[in-house]
Amino acid sequence: MGLSYYMSVIVENDPEEHYTRAIYIVNVIAQSVGPAIGALILIGYPMSVVFMIAPIPAIGALILVAYCTSRRRDLAPAASSS
Repeated sequence: MGLSYYMSVIVENDPEEHYTRAIYIVNVIAQSVGPAIGALILIGYPMSVVFMIAPIPAIGALILVAYCTSRRRDLAPAASSS
């Protein structure tokens, strides 16, 4: 479900279509490599460590979205009052 959203965002912001063609390939690679890296790092650890580490990327993404949203709000022109 997320892939269609990401593709629409890239298509909207990439009128020359340089990156639009590559997003599906990059997404498939990330979905393959990400769990492999996680498995290599967590070999030998108890399952509870996985549940403690899993929220870290989500928290990082939340902070990044909040930062970008506040920055966009600061850069937006002030609404004219009439």
